[in-house]
Amino acid sequence: MCCPFLESKLNSTHLPRPWQEKFVFQGLQTPHILGENLIKFVQWALSGCSKSSDYISSFLVEALDQDVCEGNPTKKEAYMFWDFVRNKAGLDDGILNDLLEMFSRLGEGQGALLVLDEFDRYYSVPDARSYYFTIDVLCNCRSYDLAWSMCEEMLGLGTLPEGEEVGSIISWLCRGKLAKSVRALYSALKEELLPPSAISFLITSLSLEHETVKLARKMLGDFNEGARRYAIKPFSVVISGLCWSKDLDGAKKFLHEMIEFGPPPGNVVFN
Repeated sequence: MCCPFLESKLNSTHLPRPWQEKFVFQGLQTPHILGENLIKFVQWALSGCSKSSDYISSFLVEALDQDVCEGNPTKKEAYMFWDFVRNKAGLDDGILNDLLEMFSRLGEGQGALLVLDEFDRYYSVPDARSYYFTIDVLCNCRSYDLAWSMCEEMLGLGTLPEGEEVGSIISWLCRGKLAKSVRALYSALKEELLPPSAISFLITSLSLEHETVKLARKMLGDFNEGARRYAIKPFSVVISGLCWSKDLDGAKKFLHEMIEFGPPPGNVVFN
C-alpha cells in the first residue's frame, strides 16, 4: 500500500482509534484509487485494532460505499467490499440497497441474494428498491423462477415499486415465459399507473398460450373508453390467440364487440 519505511513508521505509532479512523477517512478522499486498493488500505490501517474494537464506524462505511458502490467496481472489488463490511459494520438500509444496486449493475445474482438474505441480521426490512434491484439482476441472469419468488415475497410484504419499475418487472418476467404468474402482479397493481407498453406485452404473452388466452381477454376489460380506443394491437392479438386456440365462436363474438364498442379491427384481424 505504501513504502516499507512509511508502513513501519505508521505501524509503530499506535494511534488512538478515533485518530486511526480520521487518518483512514483522509486516505479515502484520495481520488483515482482503485476500489480494491482502498479496501486493502482500510484493512491494513485498522489491522492493529484489538478484537473487541474490530468494528468500522458508519462514516467510514459510507465513505467506502461512495468510493466502491457508486463507482465502477469490478466483480472482485464488489465481493471484497461485501466480505469486508458484512462482519465489521452496522449496515443500514441505504448501504444495503447500494450493495444490491452494485451487484445488479454487475449482473451478479448470487451477490444480490447474499445481501438480501442479510437484511434480518441488521434489523432491516427490504423495501421496494431492494426487491427491484434483486429481481432485475435475477432476470438478467435468466433465473426467472427465483425472480418470481422474490416478486411473491415483495407482494406479501406490500413493498411495491413505482409504476414504471413494475412495468419493467412485468416485461422481464414475460420474457421468461411467466406471464400467467405475472398476471397476479398486474392484478395487485392495476389501479396504479402502469406503462401501457408493459400491459400490452403481458396481454400478448398471455395470448400466445392456449390455456391463458382467456386471461388476456379478461384483462382487456380493464381498459377504459379512452385507452380502449388506442389499444388496437392488444385487442387484435387476443382475437388471434382465440383463433389459434380454436375458440372461433369466442373470436367472432369478440370481433363483434370491437366493431360495436371499439377499437376498430384492423386488417390483421380479418386475415
